[in-house]
Amino acid sequence: MECLISNGRTGASVTGSDLGDSISQLVEASAALLSGEGSAVCEFYEEPGLFAWALRAQTGILQIQIQWHEEDEQLEGQRGESMLDLSCELKEFANLVLREMDRLREDWGESGYAARWGFPYPQTQVALLRERLAAT
Repeated sequence: MECLISNGRTGASVTGSDLGDSISQLVEASAALLSGEGSAVCEFYEEPGLFAWALRAQTGILQIQIQWHEEDEQLEGQRGESMLDLSCELKEFANLVLREMDRLREDWGESGYAARWGFPYPQTQVALLRERLAAT
């Protein structure tokens, strides 16, 4: 899986394997931030390491920091290699996540999604994200 993220000025390509349900984590994090949580994390596992996403929201602005961690590093208290540090509007980011989830479902269907990613389509998380976006 590949996730391209950019704010038009800076960006990165982040990949993930089937070791974790990274896409569901990203959808859940987006919904949590919209509901007022100040921060959330996602982990995109990519053997032999992982991309750790730190998402922080304040007054509608989202700060996204992505770091690469080698397999033998401990995430807690360790800084990895900085891959991305950018800001954007939280609602715009959440809308993009929702739009991509809708596109994946439309292009592949739920069974095709599960076959490609190794995890079921996160229908409940997507519905919650849609609900939280509608409430903002």
